[in-house]
Amino acid sequence: PGTLRDAVRLSATGMLDINPDGTAKLLEPGAGLNFGAIGKGYALDRAGAILQFRGVRNARLNFGGQILALGASPTASTWTAVIAGTGTTLFIANESVSTSASPAPGHIVDPRTGRLIASAEQVTVTAPTATAADALSTACLVLGRDHAARLLGFIPGARVIWTRD
Repeated sequence: PGTLRDAVRLSATGMLDINPDGTAKLLEPGAGLNFGAIGKGYALDRAGAILQFRGVRNARLNFGGQILALGASPTASTWTAVIAGTGTTLFIANESVSTSASPAPGHIVDPRTGRLIASAEQVTVTAPTATAADALSTACLVLGRDHAARLLGFIPGARVIWTRD
């Protein structure tokens, strides 16, 4: 068994070599990828793509709290999503909403330290895809407000809402 320092080193982005032909390889034994921060979002995007392929233009998919809105509601120009624990209602169309929280003792690992984070805040992100919303809500919670704002500047259409858990 390695140390926490080894685990942090082996999980760094520098352990992945992405080639111009689209292939990738891990650079050291023990290095790995974990898609837990985007799994639900990716599944939502795939489910939405299947519905759209079958001709569905308007749908609201809810995978355990993460929502993907395709098109518009039959009764309005948007769908609604309520942020858990806050009562805040979001009006969304052709986007996804994801909320991340990690109250003590936490379940989200900060990859910079290898330690679980515990936060009294929760982060809700809307983004054009469910995968992006899922990844960004987790990343924003780990990074904190200051660094998260800079990250979201790189993602067109992404919005963030911070609330106390």
